[in-house]
Amino acid sequence: MSRAKQEAAPGEVLADFADDAAGLVHAVVRGELPELVAAVSAGNGPAVSGRAAPSSGWAAAAAVYEALLGSRRRRARKVSGAYYTSRRLVDRLVGLTLDPLLGAALRGDPPAGGSRSAALRRLRILDPCVGGGAFLVAAARRLGVAFAAAGLRPEAAASCLCGVDSDPLAVEIAAGALAEVFDRAPGDLAGQFRVADTLGQDDLGRAFEGVGPDGFDAVIGNPPWEIVKPNSREFFAQYDPDFRRLPKQRALTRVAELCADPEIARAWTAEQARVEALAARCRRSGAFRHQGPSGDLNTYKLFLERAIELTRPGGRVGLIVPSGFHTDLGARDLRRLAFEENTVECLLGFENRRGLFPIDRRYKFDLVVLTRGGRTRTVRAVFMAHDPAARPALTVRLADLGRFSPRSLSLPEFRSATDTRVTAIAYDGKPLLGETPEGGWALDFRREFDLTIDSHLFNGDGRGLPLWEGKMVNQYDPAFAAPRYWVEEEAGRRALAGRLPDACDHSRLVVRSIAASTNQRTLIAAIVPPGRFLGNSLLYASHRPPARRGRGPTEDELHFACALLNSFVLDFLLRQKVSTNVNKFYLEQLPFPRPSAGDPAFDRLAALARRLTKAASRAAAQGVLRAEVEARVAALYGLDRAAFEHVLMAPYAFPAVDRRFKLRCLAAFDRLRTASPPEGTAAEGTSRRLETSEELAGVDDVGGTDNDERRPWT
Repeated sequence: MSRAKQEAAPGEVLADFADDAAGLVHAVVRGELPELVAAVSAGNGPAVSGRAAPSSGWAAAAAVYEALLGSRRRRARKVSGAYYTSRRLVDRLVGLTLDPLLGAALRGDPPAGGSRSAALRRLRILDPCVGGGAFLVAAARRLGVAFAAAGLRPEAAASCLCGVDSDPLAVEIAAGALAEVFDRAPGDLAGQFRVADTLGQDDLGRAFEGVGPDGFDAVIGNPPWEIVKPNSREFFAQYDPDFRRLPKQRALTRVAELCADPEIARAWTAEQARVEALAARCRRSGAFRHQGPSGDLNTYKLFLERAIELTRPGGRVGLIVPSGFHTDLGARDLRRLAFEENTVECLLGFENRRGLFPIDRRYKFDLVVLTRGGRTRTVRAVFMAHDPAARPALTVRLADLGRFSPRSLSLPEFRSATDTRVTAIAYDGKPLLGETPEGGWALDFRREFDLTIDSHLFNGDGRGLPLWEGKMVNQYDPAFAAPRYWVEEEAGRRALAGRLPDACDHSRLVVRSIAASTNQRTLIAAIVPPGRFLGNSLLYASHRPPARRGRGPTEDELHFACALLNSFVLDFLLRQKVSTNVNKFYLEQLPFPRPSAGDPAFDRLAALARRLTKAASRAAAQGVLRAEVEARVAALYGLDRAAFEHVLMAPYAFPAVDRRFKLRCLAAFDRLRTASPPEGTAAEGTSRRLETSEELAGVDDVGGTDNDERRPWT
């Protein structure tokens, strides 16, 4: 190894070895890259339990290998959705999963039974996607302590640990790292590992000695999080570092340019075939019955179902999965499996704000621990945690899911007992948005043009009707930015045949679909006037009735709905469920009262929403009007003063919204509860007086989206 190579920046060394990962690993094992190992170890966070990170050997190679997973050119694992796992997360998950088993074995409790030593020796623990072996190494240390407590040699615990991976290099590294823990030669543990596809391997338990007929005692790990369909963004980024940032049309052109190289074209064809074959194999196997009736498969869901199947009754599963496990409609059937046929003991939800994974810091993920069998009554949980040491802060009753998310069984991301109380008040006695009260009106949210599939219809030179996208809408503001594309009207209507080709002839209520729960506001709605087509980053409801239920909304009812959707109350409820996107299924599970014209609350809120739409360009005019809307919506939902104050002021609720505006909303609520003046008299006079007040200077952020530069367009 040249001195220049040793002194190169860590990223350059990883890139140089990206196509020769085995060479890099073996160089680390031989101690030839101590600077690289030190840099990688520093980036992985503090050592666990005071252990210093090694500068050579298999444990060091495991750390470097997992750093290599994030290297753009190391496709074999990057495309598979695998990333390095923080050592603190590894230790936390392994402890939560294994400590009860080890405690039972040391006590001789059923089902372990017998002597302590026999119970410990019988344990079999599997990592089904072993990577660099981090989870098995952490398990080995815990097992070693338990074995010593039972008077056994700690190194005898090696026979309890099993690992599987489709990457032979990962298996070699994991075997070497585990051997170092027990001061054994890597070849001594070859029988504890298999190069195999966990998802496609039948009778995996039979591949390992000592696994009982009912399965493993525990399954642990961090499976890949990959949607099982070809991912062009990830694939072509290895050939063009800027590919991920290209807009859709330019990306399609760039794909054609890159595929002019026959080698790249063949590799892309092979990648598509690999992914499609995996999807077909999983669907045909009959082994995965809880993945949902439709939609794309996701490897984390496949691995979780497989992990449960591989575990004996009374055994334990501990996996790291995306937060979609507890929120997404597509994971509903998997939640039914986990909650109704097994006992979920704890769910620790994390936001990646501290960079525990090398992905977007707004991304959320879960540590899920369950016992095979039984039925879940309550779940100890915490959400939006940042420290791996976070402990469950509350208990979620599964019976409540039928009230708050009856269609999906999603777990709301409650942060406190007060969250639960506020949510119960808001839902109490109210129909869901997806329901239609007898004789009432209903909303049916749809999408229009797909920005990828329909892109051939778009032009950038102003021909036809403008194409409206989510970024062009703010709360109450249908013209927040100028359009990028237009669609020739006749071609657009033809393309929408069979759907609603005349929807663009009417005003429509729209909701931005790309809005994370960590943004300043998540629910962003406006009334878009006629003469516009819509992209799929906007959900819309029009005057048309939903199929087979209720009647469609009038224009006043659309404005009333706009006021509710832009409120802090509904945003607070939605933020408990949404990760990065707002979709129809989330909206339809919100509580949504349906008063009609003539009801004072309805008439006033519809009128206020109309005024706010007209005053969208004047922040000062919005302040007082919006405070009144917030107060009236809170009253409509039955919130008392303490509940409304919690919605506004909880430190995690809307931290980026100006506190002065929140206080204005509370003041409006207090006035409404005590001595509210007749409609159209003093309140409107106060609004007119304050529209030009210097008091509003600098309070232009009244709860809208992040402070984008405003570019009005009408």
